[in-house]
Amino acid sequence: FFFQAEDGIRDAQESRGLGDVYKRQSKNCGKPISEFATNCKHCGANYQPCVASGKSIFLKEYYTCKACKHKSLERELLQYKLNFCALCHHPIERRSVSYTHLTLPTIYSV
Repeated sequence: FFFQAEDGIRDAQESRGLGDVYKRQSKNCGKPISEFATNCKHCGANYQPCVASGKSIFLKEYYTCKACKHKSLERELLQYKLNFCALCHHPIERRSVSYTHLTLPTIYSV
Protein backbone atom coordinates (compact mmCIF):
# COMPACT_ATOMS: atom_id res chain seq x y z
CA PHE A 1 0.00 0.00 0.00
CA PHE A 2 1.07 3.57 -0.65
CA PHE A 3 -0.12 6.68 1.12
CA GLN A 4 -0.89 9.52 -1.25
CA ALA A 5 0.36 12.84 0.12
CA GLU A 6 -0.12 16.34 -1.24
CA ASP A 7 3.46 16.30 -2.51
CA GLY A 8 3.34 12.82 -4.03
CA ILE A 9 3.64 9.20 -2.91
CA ARG A 10 5.26 8.46 0.43
CA ASP A 11 7.15 5.37 1.54
CA ALA A 12 5.36 2.05 1.21
CA GLN A 13 3.83 0.86 4.46
CA GLU A 14 0.79 -1.10 5.46
CA SER A 15 -2.37 0.81 6.19
CA ARG A 16 -3.11 1.17 9.89
CA GLY A 17 -6.80 1.81 9.32
CA LEU A 18 -8.76 4.88 10.36
CA GLY A 19 -9.02 3.75 13.98
CA ASP A 20 -5.32 4.37 14.59
CA VAL A 21 -5.40 7.87 13.11
CA TYR A 22 -7.94 9.05 15.68
CA LYS A 23 -6.49 7.36 18.74
CA ARG A 24 -5.38 10.65 20.33
CA GLN A 25 -7.59 12.69 22.64
CA SER A 26 -7.57 16.42 23.23
CA LYS A 27 -6.11 17.29 26.62
CA ASN A 28 -8.82 19.90 27.22
CA CYS A 29 -12.07 18.23 26.14
CA GLY A 30 -11.12 14.55 25.71
CA LYS A 31 -12.61 14.35 22.20
CA PRO A 32 -10.74 12.16 19.65
CA ILE A 33 -8.47 13.99 17.22
CA SER A 34 -6.08 12.98 14.45
CA GLU A 35 -2.44 12.41 15.38
CA PHE A 36 -1.55 15.05 12.74
CA ALA A 37 -4.09 17.69 13.91
CA THR A 38 -2.59 20.94 15.16
CA ASN A 39 -5.79 21.99 16.90
CA CYS A 40 -8.97 20.48 18.31
CA LYS A 41 -12.15 21.37 16.39
CA HIS A 42 -14.21 20.98 19.55
CA CYS A 43 -12.36 23.05 22.16
CA GLY A 44 -9.77 24.96 20.11
CA ALA A 45 -6.72 23.52 21.92
CA ASN A 46 -3.54 23.98 19.87
CA TYR A 47 -0.73 21.44 19.47
CA GLN A 48 2.70 22.01 17.95
CA PRO A 49 3.74 19.71 15.12
CA CYS A 50 6.87 17.58 15.28
CA VAL A 51 9.29 18.88 12.62
CA ALA A 52 10.58 15.31 12.06
CA SER A 53 7.23 13.62 11.30
CA GLY A 54 4.44 16.20 11.25
CA LYS A 55 2.65 14.46 14.12
CA SER A 56 1.17 16.64 16.84
CA ILE A 57 3.09 16.78 20.08
CA PHE A 58 0.81 15.44 22.80
CA LEU A 59 3.57 13.91 24.92
CA LYS A 60 6.14 15.50 27.19
CA GLU A 61 8.96 13.49 25.59
CA TYR A 62 10.09 15.97 22.95
CA TYR A 63 13.34 17.64 21.96
CA THR A 64 13.61 21.40 21.40
CA CYS A 65 16.25 22.45 18.86
CA LYS A 66 18.80 24.80 20.40
CA ALA A 67 19.01 26.85 17.17
CA CYS A 68 15.48 27.18 15.74
CA LYS A 69 13.50 26.30 18.94
CA HIS A 70 11.15 23.95 17.05
CA LYS A 71 10.16 20.67 18.65
CA SER A 72 10.56 17.03 17.61
CA LEU A 73 9.15 13.96 19.32
CA GLU A 74 11.98 11.97 20.93
CA ARG A 75 10.60 8.68 19.59
CA GLU A 76 10.55 10.09 16.03
CA LEU A 77 14.19 11.19 16.31
CA LEU A 78 15.12 7.69 17.44
CA GLN A 79 12.94 5.93 14.86
CA TYR A 80 14.36 7.94 11.95
CA LYS A 81 17.88 7.98 13.47
CA LEU A 82 18.11 11.74 13.13
CA ASN A 83 21.26 13.46 14.38
CA PHE A 84 20.31 16.88 13.02
CA CYS A 85 17.20 19.04 13.32
CA ALA A 86 14.86 18.23 10.42
CA LEU A 87 14.11 21.93 9.98
CA CYS A 88 17.40 23.83 10.38
CA HIS A 89 19.93 20.94 10.35
CA HIS A 90 21.52 21.99 13.64
CA PRO A 91 23.18 19.02 15.43
CA ILE A 92 20.90 17.37 17.99
CA GLU A 93 22.33 17.31 21.48
CA ARG A 94 21.19 14.02 22.99
CA ARG A 95 20.18 13.99 26.62
CA SER A 96 21.45 11.20 28.77
CA VAL A 97 18.53 9.28 30.20
CA SER A 98 18.53 8.77 33.94
CA TYR A 99 16.68 5.89 35.49
CA THR A 100 17.55 6.80 39.09
CA HIS A 101 13.97 7.94 39.74
CA LEU A 102 12.63 4.42 39.12
CA THR A 103 12.36 1.93 41.94
CA LEU A 104 11.63 -1.77 41.99
CA PRO A 105 8.48 -2.93 43.76
CA THR A 106 9.02 -3.87 47.37
CA ILE A 107 7.47 -7.11 48.57
CA TYR A 108 6.93 -7.44 52.25
CA SER A 109 6.51 -10.86 53.77
CA VAL A 110 5.00 -11.41 57.18
